[in-house]
Amino acid sequence: MSLSVIAFSLLHMYWLSFSLLLVAGAAQAVTSAVSITLMQLNTPRNMMGLVMSINTFVIMGIRPLGAFPIGALSAVIGVSAAIASGAVIAFAISAYLFVANKRLRSA
Repeated sequence: MSLSVIAFSLLHMYWLSFSLLLVAGAAQAVTSAVSITLMQLNTPRNMMGLVMSINTFVIMGIRPLGAFPIGALSAVIGVSAAIASGAVIAFAISAYLFVANKRLRSA
């Protein structure tokens, strides 16, 4: 997903950019489905409501807070560079978590 967002931020051709956003959206849908499935499979039944409410809080409450710094950064370095930098950060975090967490790789 991050790689398609990086490519999107660097390209300025409408149809190619549009197709990259479709790839990013599809990747996000797959990622969400897999992460929620893994979360539910690995959560004790008596904790399911709490875990899912924390997940919803993180997705709906904390993630949008990144819009302010990316918006401020876009005023300084430009929109394309700000989008690319956010995607690079997301890719780096994802890659680190994948490499560092053996249990995640085997899921």
